Order: sequence, then C-alpha cells, then structure tokens
Amino acid sequence: MTEPMEPDDKGKRFERQTKEHFEILGRFVQSFEHMVNAARGGCLLLTSPTPHYQRLVGMAFYHPAMTAQPLFEVWRGVIAEIRPPAPLSDETPEAKEEKVAANAILKYMAGEYSDLVRERNAIVHGTWHIGWNGSAEADSSALNLFKMNITKSGLVQADTPKDTEAMFRLISRLDALTLMIHRVTAAIIINRRLGPNFVREGNGWRVPGQLVEVVE
Repeated sequence: MTEPMEPDDKGKRFERQTKEHFEILGRFVQSFEHMVNAARGGCLLLTSPTPHYQRLVGMAFYHPAMTAQPLFEVWRGVIAEIRPPAPLSDETPEAKEEKVAANAILKYMAGEYSDLVRERNAIVHGTWHIGWNGSAEADSSALNLFKMNITKSGLVQADTPKDTEAMFRLISRLDALTLMIHRVTAAIIINRRLGPNFVREGNGWRVPGQLVEVVE
C-alpha cells in the first residue's frame, strides 16, 4: 500500500507539475510558430528572387490577415504553379511516379497542417487553469484546460490534450511537419522533384531519418 504523501512532498510535486505545464505550453506555441514561419518563408523564397524583393513581398506575408491556414494554402498554391514545367516529360514512368508521390505528399501535409491548426486553436484559445487545484492535491499531472465548441447539437466539450505526453506528441508532429515544409521548398527550388525527399510511413510521409507521429 502506498504511503500517504507528506505536505512538503505534495507541495514539491505541485510545483514541479505546474512548472512542466507552463513549459509544455510554451514549447507547443514555439513549435507551432516555427511551422507557420516555414510556410511563410517558403512563400518568400519561391516568389522573390532577391532579399530586397523578399522584403517587399513580405509586406503581404507578414500582414496580420495572413494567419496560419492562409499562409499554407498560398504556399501550396505557389508550388502547384511552379511544378508543371518540370524537366521530365509527363509521358515517362518516372514522371508519372513523381507526380503521384508529390500529390500524395502535399495532400498528407495539408491534412496534417489543418489538423494541427485546429489543435492549436483549441489549446491557445481555451481557458487554462494551471495550478488552480492547489498543492493539497497529491497529483496535478492532468492538464486543466477548458474549451467548448459550438456544434449543430449545441455546446460540446472540445477534445484537448489531457497530459504533457499528449502535448509532446503534438510538438513532435509540429516539428516533423516543419521539416517537411522546409524540405519541399528546397526541393522545388533545386529540381522540382518531391518524391526522392520523402519516405512513406503508415498513412503518412516523413523526411528520411525523421521520426513522426503517424495519424491514422
């Protein structure tokens, strides 16, 4: 039988878990903004030939109206405009294989990006109560986040991360997708071929050597 915790032990655990919650929230926000900045940076690199033009075009891409989702959609649209004049003929088997792979990669990335934006909105726009349960509780490991969604059936509790492990999994997905966005941008600039830069894993894709949480 587990011995009851002394008041000092409860206080130390409370302080440690409270610190972990604030830390994981900050890590999530940073990783999310890195992902968004990868899309923004890709737009600048693909549409502007020089740093001077990048600053001019940046007036639009850094505007507050260009939030996370529109930035990715513009980035993906720019890639679609650049890819057609690839050096390979559409009739070759290699070109057809590249086209299928590229479309699948970008489709996966779009779905993953949109899902992570939804996760971010619930996390950032939810109401956090970190440390509100007090040090008298033996365990404060559960994330105390309140968020309601409006649906056709009325208000429902949003599905949000329940602990730091769930947040770490989201951060892993953010970091993996950030790397994919950078890799796609570089591939388009170099030779417009995406397939050789990624490997299939489950229902998703990843950069070789990069671990990614696969969403079924």
